[in-house]
Amino acid sequence: MPRIGPPAKQAWTCAHMPDLQPPECGEPANWHGIHWGQFVSLYSCDEHVWKVRELADVVHPLGSACGLPGSVYDDELETCLLPDTDPSLDALLAAEPELAGASR
Repeated sequence: MPRIGPPAKQAWTCAHMPDLQPPECGEPANWHGIHWGQFVSLYSCDEHVWKVRELADVVHPLGSACGLPGSVYDDELETCLLPDTDPSLDALLAAEPELAGASR
């Protein structure tokens, strides 16, 4: 089935919780971390990316495919992609976030 348009950016928020107690930070996430052992995705704002770097095996700027069903991590490009999606899409969405319906 062909895609109708570019993947939408998710409204991921930073899930950092000091001392593992709510509330979460809640700021818009700019970073995506992946912990391969438990296959867990971690999302953080710029202020809390240090914690994601401590816990995750891979940390990269949040992209349009991060966290979407069917997305895969591309080691060479160091980002998440949807199969058969042009990786330059993230560059376009970063330059013009209104195309994705969300701002960074």
